[in-house]
Amino acid sequence: MAFSSAELQKLGDLLTGYQFHIPDYQRGYSWGDAQLDALWSDLHVAVRSGARQHFTGIVLLRKLAPNGSSRPSAELVDGQQRVISTMTLARALIRRIAELDVVAGSSTSLEFQVVFNDNAELQSYFDFWILNDDTEAARLGSNSSSYAANIENAAKYFRRRADELQNAEAAKQYLDTLLDRFRLFVLDAHPEFDIHVAFETLNNRGKKLSQLELLKNRLIYLTNVLPGQHPNADTSADEPSMSAEGLREQVHRAWKGIYTSLGRSPATQNHDDEFLRAHAIAYFGEVRDADWLENVLLNEEFTVTNEALTLADLSVYIRNLEQGAVWWSHMHEAKLMPKAHRMLLERIARIGYAYFKPLILAAYMRATVTSPEALGKPYEHESTLALVASLLSQIERFIVLVLTLSGRPGHLGRADMNRMARRLLRPDPEAEAARKYHLHEMSSDEAIEFVQGYVTAWIVNRETEGSWTDRRFQWEGVYSASSVAQEVATRLRQGTGYYRWAFTKLLLLEYEEDRRETGNKPIALKWPWDEFSFDKTVEHIFPQTPDDNGYWNDAIPIDGRSKALKNAVVHSLGNLMLLSTKVNSTVSNLPFRAKNGRPCKLTSYEVGSHSETQVAQVFRSYDWNVACIAARGVAMLKFAEERWSFRLTDTPNDYNSYLPFLFGEREEDVRRGNASWSKKVDGRSINSLVDALLA
Repeated sequence: MAFSSAELQKLGDLLTGYQFHIPDYQRGYSWGDAQLDALWSDLHVAVRSGARQHFTGIVLLRKLAPNGSSRPSAELVDGQQRVISTMTLARALIRRIAELDVVAGSSTSLEFQVVFNDNAELQSYFDFWILNDDTEAARLGSNSSSYAANIENAAKYFRRRADELQNAEAAKQYLDTLLDRFRLFVLDAHPEFDIHVAFETLNNRGKKLSQLELLKNRLIYLTNVLPGQHPNADTSADEPSMSAEGLREQVHRAWKGIYTSLGRSPATQNHDDEFLRAHAIAYFGEVRDADWLENVLLNEEFTVTNEALTLADLSVYIRNLEQGAVWWSHMHEAKLMPKAHRMLLERIARIGYAYFKPLILAAYMRATVTSPEALGKPYEHESTLALVASLLSQIERFIVLVLTLSGRPGHLGRADMNRMARRLLRPDPEAEAARKYHLHEMSSDEAIEFVQGYVTAWIVNRETEGSWTDRRFQWEGVYSASSVAQEVATRLRQGTGYYRWAFTKLLLLEYEEDRRETGNKPIALKWPWDEFSFDKTVEHIFPQTPDDNGYWNDAIPIDGRSKALKNAVVHSLGNLMLLSTKVNSTVSNLPFRAKNGRPCKLTSYEVGSHSETQVAQVFRSYDWNVACIAARGVAMLKFAEERWSFRLTDTPNDYNSYLPFLFGEREEDVRRGNASWSKKVDGRSINSLVDALLA
């Protein structure tokens, strides 16, 4: 029998009926505001509608032996998130009732008992924030896991919602509805029944869990059905003897480690399936399928119909997956990484990883095959990871030059890079021999250097007089200056130019960061990278819609009928200013320079970002005109060339050769002035300004 009982229970009876034990191999409490808001909304609707019952989900329990508690003990196998959340909501309502009516509050008491097995941190946060145990305050760490932080967030969230209730009667109505009308279907597993087999049936019948959670239960399920898993079963000479019990224990330990790794940072706490997919691409190889993750893992690899699958295969995979989770954590929370890796990973995160996470994960794992101690303290193994840093640099360059600056499709190269991740992590001798690359014969350093060369060749490999830049890869790289010029021209024709371009965002921020790091005027940005906004933190120095006072019409007189020319000037790179604070609406139409102490942009720029102060210093004696826009644009493009190691022109000392990359098809109009402004844009008007900006 699967279950000794199954019944629909009142939520209040369930919450107060057991001492709940949370297994240590489960992930921690992970509900965020969206889920908390949905639960509050359900309660609010139930109160307003007067519904007699509200079904709120399924809980799977397994009774445990008595342990001295006044209540029966039960392992909370499934339903942790909902049980902890409803307890938190109930305690918030009790707290509110007590605030509004001391008498009513004293008569409303609910005692909850939850034990987080081998997880002192979550126990302390639960006892302090949910049970109001002030003695736990000293145990709340400033560097808590994201799961602990989620418990604190849930308590604060429901306290805020409870505070919206204006009287004790309303708060008590909400509490009574929650405890008496909310119903859960409680499955009580038989003590001798393997709950993971129940999971396999339950979760393949519509119970929504992450693929990572489903995979855990599938692996344990397989220990019951794969042949030869029992201690007395025959095993081949080259396959280690392994028991179902031993493999199950390995799964439990591994998933505890995986959830610990993914829970270290808010950046990865909801990465279950993203991590699993990236690892699976590197471990198995990618198949183009909308349901690829489920199909490969659960329907092809880890299924009873896979006759080649052995317990040894499962053990190797589980160990590899657990190690992958550690590197995934380091990739996204890089404080334990060597300095160069922290910098490179932060840079890649700024522009977006595109499809490179499987390759990066595979590189870190391959680099430390013979140095597993690097997983815990990677900062002590900088030399071991040195070639991974070089690979990261080329990956960043690929994303910038190919996928961003050149305007290529976002999926270009994905299949090849995913295949390379698979070959780096688990090279297949037969496949490698067929491709004549032989990654299986290479040391870790040799293999990672090879992959670095592969990524670089994708960008800039060239054949010159019968000789290739990298002879290992005889194909043309996909980056070209002509593709950049075409992308700029297209964007200008569409009316946006450099404005709202992902490359512009990256360049503006990197340009600012470079000036800060090189010791320029020490006024830091007053907002972080992730608050960048073209609407709020980027200003057109020459405004998109100049006022009618005449200043800008005199400074940059463009015939109103020349819409394309105006777009080419106003949305050119050199005209876009990164502001230190979100104040562009207050200064956008001010003149660049003004006399008699009147407000102007120069005055604002003098105390702004590093980019603002540079413009204030270099252009102090100028009226902002097209030559100024061109000069600043050239300087920023030359910075980009150095930053990402590429070339836009064969004559980099001829600053005029950059004008097509700034003004597109209107470059000739800009160069000769088009009779709209007296000063032509040529070497005489821009060279000294460019040099000053680059100094």
